[in-house]
Amino acid sequence: MKKNLFAICLVAVVLIAFLVLSCTPPPAEECNIDVKATLDGTAWTGAVQYTLTGPGAAAPTIINGASVPTTHSNVDCGSWTCAYVSGGPAGATFTGITPSATQTVSAGGTIIFTLNFVTTQVTWDASIEFETWTINGDPVPPGTYQVPPGTIVDIEYTVHVSGEEDAVVNVFETKKLKFHYKGSKECISLHSTGGGASAKMSPPADKIPGSHMATVEGQPAPYCTWIDAFYCQPVILDLEVGWECVVCVDYKQSVNWVRLKGALPGSTSEILQEGENGEDEEAVFEVYTLGPPQQDIFTLTAWAEIEMEGIVDENPDNNSTDECPELTIEMLP
Repeated sequence: MKKNLFAICLVAVVLIAFLVLSCTPPPAEECNIDVKATLDGTAWTGAVQYTLTGPGAAAPTIINGASVPTTHSNVDCGSWTCAYVSGGPAGATFTGITPSATQTVSAGGTIIFTLNFVTTQVTWDASIEFETWTINGDPVPPGTYQVPPGTIVDIEYTVHVSGEEDAVVNVFETKKLKFHYKGSKECISLHSTGGGASAKMSPPADKIPGSHMATVEGQPAPYCTWIDAFYCQPVILDLEVGWECVVCVDYKQSVNWVRLKGALPGSTSEILQEGENGEDEEAVFEVYTLGPPQQDIFTLTAWAEIEMEGIVDENPDNNSTDECPELTIEMLP
């Protein structure tokens, strides 16, 4: 009897367990959401803020996103809405969400929200204009000038960007100087200092790090580069420099091109002692004569170009200057 009772109890336990197991629903399949972005139709990766609003047991579920592409796994199944908040590619405009800002995800499925951006084409106007030659900072008209060693010859320009007032734009300039030796000797020597302090803006503007570079005939001419300017063979000297300029501000810019140094010493040690790397030099190039400076004459003409970083210039005609009137320098002893 006891055996029968035990058997009956065992069967009951098994039946109950079977019924419990058979009544337990299978685990729910996951729902997933992918959020992506495009820039001008091409996949884009980066920081962008958005929200996902979906179903919830008691209140809507809200998910805050901070970058793309991102997959949000094991979310509630049902209807979800994606909304753009802020951020995205620099210089771009948000245009909408595809295929729809509201979508429904079913068990085991994945929906994709794509935030779309297009590049914003900003059109401003950058201009540069030659103002005057100066000798030791004093404006002078074109002509012939007899000057002693130590004299600095420079040029002043006007730089302006028209556009969104008080915005800041990176402006890159290339200044060119044609140095034409016409003296009585075979050549004259130019020494590049790099001229770290040779270009100035008024009101002050921040120089873009690493943008200041002196070149000769388009080739880099760092501190202590020597150039021979032969009789009647012009040499093109360049200065490249970038600035962070405030839009709608008139800047006066000066570039100290050459400093007259007189007769070249017997060795270059004296020259090298004057500066370690040209960072503090106030002229881009120094002019040395080979022997007494009598009849050491050269002429200078100049022009300049300007461009903005990442912005279309609406008036390219004023992005450069014509070759300015000639200045003639006669070096005195």
